[in-house]
Amino acid sequence: MVSLVHKYSNILVTRTFSKAFGMAGLRLGYCVSHPDNAKLLRNLANPKQVTCMAQRMGLVAMTSALDE
Repeated sequence: MVSLVHKYSNILVTRTFSKAFGMAGLRLGYCVSHPDNAKLLRNLANPKQVTCMAQRMGLVAMTSALDE
């Protein structure tokens, strides 16, 4: 689905690490979208804090997924 982001500017692709990477309980996810949409999303406040551990585990998961 990510390839559609390059074709259409009105698409957001979101994934949670709990489902995509089997990391239940992390409360961590990511979004891939057109840069204009990303700017708008940054203005939204997230009521949940992302822990340092969740960020590190997310980085490791994304890095290993890119290596495959």
